[in-house]
Amino acid sequence: ERNAFRQRKVAICKIVIEAARRASDGWMDVLTFAGGWLVDLDDPASIDAESAVDAGEKELRAAEMKEIRSTVLPAAVSMLHDVLDKTASWMEQMVHDIVDQFGGNTAEDILVSLFHTFDETYRSSASQAPMTEVVTTSQAAPAYWYKKAVALLSIVANDSYGIHETFSDDEMEKLLRLVAESIVGLQRTLDVETIFE
Repeated sequence: ERNAFRQRKVAICKIVIEAARRASDGWMDVLTFAGGWLVDLDDPASIDAESAVDAGEKELRAAEMKEIRSTVLPAAVSMLHDVLDKTASWMEQMVHDIVDQFGGNTAEDILVSLFHTFDETYRSSASQAPMTEVVTTSQAAPAYWYKKAVALLSIVANDSYGIHETFSDDEMEKLLRLVAESIVGLQRTLDVETIFE
């Protein structure tokens, strides 16, 4: 029964992880586009010999691109955070379900095995990561996804992408609240002692 349960959880985790990874990778490609997504590398102020019509068109294009960035990028960041945070919550609920169903050492054995199944760090070596590490390196561990949700703030703050410039004060405040909640989730799921309770 225990092995069949573990195999079902592994199969479900594979689906959830693959969907979350695809969504995350897609949004990260947009957010970390070299030079910034939809950033016009031609500075409209550097026009010298071009006609006034061309200069006006470039300025209009730059303004339109800035407006699109201001609409799309905060929404993209919010959607990416939602994917990461909800994946972490799903993984956390899965941990609780296993603990509730099996309890004690059996639940711990199932979770350790499950976490190691999705731990890329130690996959190529003969040894397995210690549990204190695998709770953040395994894609089946909730802390892995909470950590990515928190790290999103570094990408938003990175000047080379110019993402933070597209946020209104209200949008930035909302993002900071969401990330603060992810930090609480991360702290809750980092404690190896309480994760099995």
